[in-house]
Amino acid sequence: MVLHTVYLPLALAGGPSKVTIEGGTHVKASPCFHFLDATWRRYMEEIGIHVKLRLHRSGFYPRGGGLVQADIAPCAAVRGLTIERIEPVRSARAFSAVAGLPEHIRERQADTAHVKLKRLGLAVDMERETWQGGPGTVVGVELPTAPAPTLFFAIGERGKPAERVAREAVDQVESFLAADPCGVDEHSADQLVLPLALAEGPSAFPVAAVSSHLLTNVGVIQRFIERTIDVEGNLGREGIVRLAGANAQAPPPSV
Repeated sequence: MVLHTVYLPLALAGGPSKVTIEGGTHVKASPCFHFLDATWRRYMEEIGIHVKLRLHRSGFYPRGGGLVQADIAPCAAVRGLTIERIEPVRSARAFSAVAGLPEHIRERQADTAHVKLKRLGLAVDMERETWQGGPGTVVGVELPTAPAPTLFFAIGERGKPAERVAREAVDQVESFLAADPCGVDEHSADQLVLPLALAEGPSAFPVAAVSSHLLTNVGVIQRFIERTIDVEGNLGREGIVRLAGANAQAPPPSV
């Protein structure tokens, strides 16, 4: 969340920046490092913002202690993004990782996730990893969507069985794949609207599910930037986000 706060002004500042963040890298209610690297960073590249990420040390909830480095290149101008549709996927890359915990937890997570992903009709490449630090555990599933991969994850915590961690991760995949048509995942959708509101050109992209975060972000952005942003679709269902070009300004918001 700290990186989301600082990356855009730094990218537009006219020079390179190096940011070092210590704390939680895999925590609840926040994008984990692997989501940022696999999904968020790739969407940023599509709109002209280049960020290189390195995970030096993992930090799990509630202890934290992780270390992430971000190198942010200068961006002369943000580009608009147009996605007509997200093509269906037939495969997944997944990982089950533990840090400071017994390996049988990693194996149970991996086995459960593998079976559930296969039941969704996906060809699965499953990796099993052991990290330093911890204690903590995570299951991640990356889908080869375009223009950016889509990663879903779930975090372990005290009292949560390994099998439940795996099910939570795969349940997100199942919901995403059930969207018709398939679209940008709901977390990326609300993260894209702010930089795209600063792009000169228009943008339009489908979303797998319209979230309250997306609607809130749009409402807040329109308080500061005179840009028409429309979200078509019902809450929790598929939708489309459209941002007008810089010259097509929205009327001032009512107070």
